[in-house]
Amino acid sequence: ENVLHRNEGAGSGHWLHVRLTGTSSNRSAVGARVRAVVGNVSMTREITAGAGYLCESSLDVEFGLGEATVVETLEVRWPSGIVDVAVDVAADQVIDLMEGMWMTGVADAAAARVGPALYANTPNPFNPSTLIRYELPSETTIDLTIFDLSGRLVRTLVDSEARIAGRHTARWDGLDDSGRSVGSGVYFYRLEAQGGALTRKMILIK
Repeated sequence: ENVLHRNEGAGSGHWLHVRLTGTSSNRSAVGARVRAVVGNVSMTREITAGAGYLCESSLDVEFGLGEATVVETLEVRWPSGIVDVAVDVAADQVIDLMEGMWMTGVADAAAARVGPALYANTPNPFNPSTLIRYELPSETTIDLTIFDLSGRLVRTLVDSEARIAGRHTARWDGLDDSGRSVGSGVYFYRLEAQGGALTRKMILIK
């Protein structure tokens, strides 16, 4: 007979869950492979449609991280051939990832990048604040802005300021340019720099 078990153990380790939504690939992301690198350990999960009689595999990807608080590299290889890669992903969160949301490549995610890179914010979803990370291949002037779903400018974090080459971070505290707290919902952060403009999604929960 089929039996349903419930795990009531009080685990003390850290974790990361990834929920995928395909665009070029199938919406359920069946066939996608997700790899998490923590220290010297590399873990891979594959999204499957089923595993046996009268059962269905979870479409969420789950990683147990033990004592690690950061996933150094999180890579998603979609059935379409697109590869999404993020670095330094904070533990203990659920990430909703749409195909092509992070820096992408069709053949090889490790190929050299000639333009700016905009990474996934952490934490996401967040409350009350989140860190936005980006990387510049050379010194340049940038704009970093926040928009709501309607495309309305909510906050300007960096306004035509020079930044040296390398990795940078900016914090958004959930306030608009007038200092007022914004409501829960989906927002977009946009980096404009020499070499291109990149946009990513984040979720504010209150």
